[in-house]
Amino acid sequence: MLFVLGACGRMHFDPVDDANPGVVRPPRCSPTAPFGTPSLIPGTQLHTNEFEFQPRLSPDERTMYFVRGDDVTQIDVFVATRADADAEFEPPVRAADLSSDDEFEAYPAITADGRTMYLSIDDDVFVATRPAATGDFARPTRVASVSSGQTDSGTYVVPDGSALYFSRGSSIFRAAHTATGLATPERVPGLDGLDALAPVVSADQLTIYFLRNNPDPTLPDRDEDIWMATRSSPTAAFANAVRVDELSTVGTFEEPGWISDDSCAFYFSSNRGGRPHDLYVARRTP
Repeated sequence: MLFVLGACGRMHFDPVDDANPGVVRPPRCSPTAPFGTPSLIPGTQLHTNEFEFQPRLSPDERTMYFVRGDDVTQIDVFVATRADADAEFEPPVRAADLSSDDEFEAYPAITADGRTMYLSIDDDVFVATRPAATGDFARPTRVASVSSGQTDSGTYVVPDGSALYFSRGSSIFRAAHTATGLATPERVPGLDGLDALAPVVSADQLTIYFLRNNPDPTLPDRDEDIWMATRSSPTAAFANAVRVDELSTVGTFEEPGWISDDSCAFYFSSNRGGRPHDLYVARRTP
């Protein structure tokens, strides 16, 4: 794959045909088009009577990390793999290297090279690393420069690892990655007053998706929806926050999970249909 900086300064994704090096395939979608109808992520033993949340994928969409549990006493990280982006996932397995019996692990966020994983453990930010894209991670360690003693959760790392986004209280923060590790987090501008949580950020950091309780007082309680906002540069304030109607349903809980590098595939969790939280995907079309 190839990242290209367009004339407008926006970074977009041009997939290179691996079978024919030098040949760039046309984009698989319009990155500003509405998403299509969401569907359950296909997989064996993927959807159970427990809660499945926060799907996070590798760039080729063949490996997925997510959390599973009863949402009360135990939540762990699981991982599932498949042959290609259109295939069903094989039965998931508990990621023992990232999970423990006496802690709540959530929001696993992996860099595109597969070597660094950020996650929230008992409302602190942790990181785990490994020397290659496969194999076990070392035990997660607390990121002192980010964890505040408050509720730090909703971790999401951009593909190149240059920035970590996360929720603190009812605000979203960003910590830039420097030569010495993650810098002191700064509040993401433009989202004040939205009670924005659980950020998912596009590869160019110009679009953010987040969880927000629907502000309409006539709607049912716990009507959390997926919202989005945009900005002109990675240092500008976000603006024009809107509910993503095609990903949200009235009276249910939708939480953003992951967006592909080309912004064509969006993964999330929802309790629509009266079930516990399940894992869904929606795709943009050309």
